[in-house]
Amino acid sequence: MQFNMDQVEKLFRIFSPRASKRQKNMVVNSGQLVHYTSAENALNILKSKEIWLRNARAMQDFSEVEYGYHYLHEYFSSVDNKKNFIDALSLIDDNLGQDGIKHFDAWWASIRNATYIACFSEHDSVESEHGRLSMWRAFAQNVNGVALVFKFPQPDSATPLNVFFTPVEYRTSVDFSSEFNEVFENIKLNQDFLKSIDRQLIVGTIYVMLMTMAISSKHPGFLEEREWRLVHSPIQSPSIFIPSVVEVINGIPQLVHKVSLRNNVEHGISNIEISDLLDQVIIGPTKYPESVRDAFIHQLEKLGVPNSAAKVKISGIPIRT
Repeated sequence: MQFNMDQVEKLFRIFSPRASKRQKNMVVNSGQLVHYTSAENALNILKSKEIWLRNARAMQDFSEVEYGYHYLHEYFSSVDNKKNFIDALSLIDDNLGQDGIKHFDAWWASIRNATYIACFSEHDSVESEHGRLSMWRAFAQNVNGVALVFKFPQPDSATPLNVFFTPVEYRTSVDFSSEFNEVFENIKLNQDFLKSIDRQLIVGTIYVMLMTMAISSKHPGFLEEREWRLVHSPIQSPSIFIPSVVEVINGIPQLVHKVSLRNNVEHGISNIEISDLLDQVIIGPTKYPESVRDAFIHQLEKLGVPNSAAKVKISGIPIRT
C-alpha cells in the first residue's frame, strides 16, 4: 500500500477534526503538557528516563474507556445514525462504512484489554507559578506532589515508538452526534481526495477514529482536567523500542510498557530526551519543599538539563485537608 504522511495527516483532519485541530494548536503555539504525580514517581521518571504506560484496566480511567464505548455503541444502535454513517462513506466506496465498523468491532476486545496509557494535562503559562489546585487535590493527596511540565513533542519525532498523544474530549451523546455530523460534512467536501486513496488506508483511518473516540472520552464533569493521553496498542501496533515488564504499583503486580526518553537517531527517534522535553518542575504540597527542590535540581543537573535551578519552582499552594 503506497501512501505518504501528507495523505495520512489529511485523513486525520477529515475523520478526527477536533483532535486534529487541538494537536495542531499544541504544535503551532508551542503547547505544554504536565504530569501531576508524587515526588517519588516524578524522580523515578527522571532517573530512569522512562514514562510507564499502564493498562487502562489497572487505572482509575478504566471506567472511562467503557464510557466512550458505551456512547459509541449507543450511537450506532440507532438505525438512523448507522444509516447516516454508512451513507456518508458510500459516497467514496460501497460497504466502506460497514467495513470500518467491522474492523473496529473485531479489535474491540484488544482495545479494551490491551490499551496502555499515561495521563497528562494541558498546561497554561498562568499555571507555571503554582500549578492547578484541582490537580494537586486529585493527585497529591497524602503524598509529596510534583508536576513535570513537558514541551509538546514535535510530530514524527519518534514514529518508531508507535505511541501517540490524543486529547480527551468531554462528550455526551449529543457531542458524539455532533462530531460525526462534522465528519460526514468533511467526507462530502473531500470526495475527490478520498476516492484517490487506497481503500484499506481509509478503513484503517475509520478504525483509528472510532478507537480514539472510545479511549479518549470522559464525562463533562471532568472538563477542568483538560487531559491528554499517551497511548500504545502493543497488539495492533507493536514496537521493538517499547519493552513490556511486570512491575508492582501500589501493591498490584501488572504489566507496563516503558517509553524510553532517549534519542535513537539511527532509528528515527530524536528530540525526546529529558533535556529536550522538560520545561519545568513544580514542587507541590509538601512539608519539605526546599529539600525536594534540591533533590530535583541535583537530578536535572546530572541529566545535563540547562538552567536546572531556574526550572524547579516551589508552588506553595495550600490544600485544605
